[in-house]
Amino acid sequence: MKKLLIGILVFVVVAIGGALIAPSFIDWNAYRGEIATEVRKATGRKLAIDGTIKVALLPAPMLSVGKVRLANLDGAKAADMARLDALDVRIAFWPLLSGKIQVSSVMLRGADIELEALADGRVNWEFAPAGKAASPAATATAGEAAAAAEAVRLDQVVISGGRVTFRDSRKNTVEKVEAIDLRLAAETLTGPFAARGRATLRGVPVAFEARLGHLREDRASPLTATVELVGAKAKADITGQVVALGVAPRADIKLQLAGDSLAGVLDALSGARSSGPSPLAQKFSLSAGLAGDAQTLAVNDMALVINGTRVTGALNARLGTVPSVDATFAVNTIDLDSWIAAAAAPATTAEKPGAGAPSQAAPKAAAAGFTLPDDLRVAFDARVTGITYNKGAIR
Repeated sequence: MKKLLIGILVFVVVAIGGALIAPSFIDWNAYRGEIATEVRKATGRKLAIDGTIKVALLPAPMLSVGKVRLANLDGAKAADMARLDALDVRIAFWPLLSGKIQVSSVMLRGADIELEALADGRVNWEFAPAGKAASPAATATAGEAAAAAEAVRLDQVVISGGRVTFRDSRKNTVEKVEAIDLRLAAETLTGPFAARGRATLRGVPVAFEARLGHLREDRASPLTATVELVGAKAKADITGQVVALGVAPRADIKLQLAGDSLAGVLDALSGARSSGPSPLAQKFSLSAGLAGDAQTLAVNDMALVINGTRVTGALNARLGTVPSVDATFAVNTIDLDSWIAAAAAPATTAEKPGAGAPSQAAPKAAAAGFTLPDDLRVAFDARVTGITYNKGAIR
């Protein structure tokens, strides 16, 4: 009897071990066609895997895929919506036994994403699954989806050498975020989240770090972030909250921005480059409260201080068939002598062409600069307390 039990135990161990080791010996590359078919069913897009596929369960579950391409919509500028040099996913083994998924690491290299709004109104980030729609019985409830998200932990997600391009064919504009290096961690798929990284926007290097609390539809999630425009020598601190994410997303934040040159920051954000001395090429500070959603933006308690001049005000913007902006500003005494001297001063490093970013990137970024809608309605009210010139008040 004892020998029989030992024999059964050995058989079970061998069987389990074989089941765990077997995936390492399977040629998963032979299943490219089946994988592409399932992706086509789920997204309506063609998937091509030009690199190798590796899967293992021991010593820890692992998936490695190289050279992946996801096709774009018919009529889009780029043939592929997404291209990926390599993806490597590793999952901790023991948490799986308790029904939890702890993703030890996700390495994403050379991701190139094309987002496009086509001239006919279609957008390529909306997918149309092939075949019949899922039946109600096969669709997970909101509670089931939330429970599944809570069971997944991301220890480390690393994106290196990424690029995101947004094309609006209706307006003939192109925006690119390049050289994306990002590290992300999440206790669950609904947060809390922590992220830090670097990227290049319109030729300007940007460094950022952010933390976002647990995302819930019935309560606010705290948000803190720091964004640094490296080439423009400016830094923004953001604190606030995100409300009702996933239903009607809304943000309510406080912004503190300071830098060596307001002209350099405006150049960085617009994609332009100053061609000569600018009176705004001076140290400044800006504080404001921002609240908004997909359709509205309110800027309150704004205070800009530069060259001894203080500007306060508020702004309300609304999108829609006819976009509108209502703004009110108040300026304390303006010292024209100081501003004239500032206009004649040489440009600072922060706003010289090429400072902190290759000068050749400027023309390409300027082509994608900010443009106002043709049908924008603007209401503007400004008040100046006083103006001085040659040390005397202008009346």
